Amino acid sequence: MSQVRANGIQVPTNPDNFTNLTTDLATMADTSNVVVKVASSTAQNALTKVAGLVTTRTDLPGSPIQTCDGTNFAQQQVPKVWANNPHVGSASNLLTNLQSGAYVPIIQCGTIVCTTDANGYSNFLFPQAFPNGVMFWVGMNADDVATGTKVFITQGSANATLTTAYFNAWIAGGTQYASQSIRLDYIAIGW
Repeated sequence: MSQVRANGIQVPTNPDNFTNLTTDLATMADTSNVVVKVASSTAQNALTKVAGLVTTRTDLPGSPIQTCDGTNFAQQQVPKVWANNPHVGSASNLLTNLQSGAYVPIIQCGTIVCTTDANGYSNFLFPQAFPNGVMFWVGMNADDVATGTKVFITQGSANATLTTAYFNAWIAGGTQYASQSIRLDYIAIGW
C-alpha cells in the first residue's frame, strides 16, 4: 500500500508498527527538489506547505517559479535586466516583462567557423531561435593562430534577428578580413 504526496512522489505506508518509514519517506518526498505544476493559486494553496516546496504557476504568464517558505508562496527573483533599444523584438515592455518573470532571459553561446565575403561580412545561425527578441550578441576571433593575425569583430550588415547574427571582420589597421574563414566564439542574450 502507498500514498502519493502533494508533489506527486509516491511513498509506501508502514510495513509494520516498529518503524517510522512512512514519516521519514514522506518528509524526504516533501522536501525533494521537484517542481510541482499548479494551475491556480487555489491549487497551490491546497498543497501541504513545506519550506522549500517549489511550484510553477501555469495560469500566470511565463509560468513563474514560486517557492514556499513554510507559510506562503513567493515568486523567485529573476535577474535584474536593464534594456535600452534591444535590437529585435517588442521593447516597449521588455524591462517590466523580464523583471516580472513573464519573459525569461535566454543565453546562447558557442563557437562556429564562418567564411567572410569579399567585404569581410558574414553571419551565423543561433543554435535555437530566440522566441521574443535579441538584446545583444558579441563575438571574438577564437583562433589567432589559424587566422595568422588579430581579427576584430564588429556589427555586421544588419542587426541580429531572432535566428541570425551578422558581423564584419577586420584586421589591425582597418583592413577588412575578406573571403577568409574564421573561428568565432560568441555569446548572445535574448528573451
